[in-house]
Amino acid sequence: MATALLEAPRPLFVDFAVPTKRAESVPLSRRIARTTLSLWGIDLKHAVIDDTIVVLSELVTNAHRHASCSGDAEVRIDLTAESLLRIAVHDHHPDKPKALAAPYDDDSGGWGLFVVKQLVERSGGTIVIPLDENGHGKTICVEIPLVAEAFLTSSTTGSVEALAVR
Repeated sequence: MATALLEAPRPLFVDFAVPTKRAESVPLSRRIARTTLSLWGIDLKHAVIDDTIVVLSELVTNAHRHASCSGDAEVRIDLTAESLLRIAVHDHHPDKPKALAAPYDDDSGGWGLFVVKQLVERSGGTIVIPLDENGHGKTICVEIPLVAEAFLTSSTTGSVEALAVR
């Protein structure tokens, strides 16, 4: 198996906070993610990136819908040396969510983590939801492996010499 090597140092990451009280946090998060991934030399047209943006969007939407009384949500996106794209969304709501087996019959909700779970499983990724030690929040952490085709051969960060292929 080849190893992923960008000329830019790894890991790469970006941290930002979005207000959970504002619905504009969702499109703002998507814009930040797309800009960041592009700067990292990742092909935004690749399907795994579409899935990643939907995952981020759903996680920030859930923070907006279910934790809007608890301040900002903190978001971290990072790319590991092993070509894992990680998305972590932390909010200060104490409940640990569960993905439903299916959305609500009346279509009133339940799609968010259901869709996230499906997309992450399809990519061979993982989801973990650790609770804060003080019990006042949680972080939903998603890891999505990037395939070789998700990287551009050159970008503002350097060129890809060899890539891990799953």
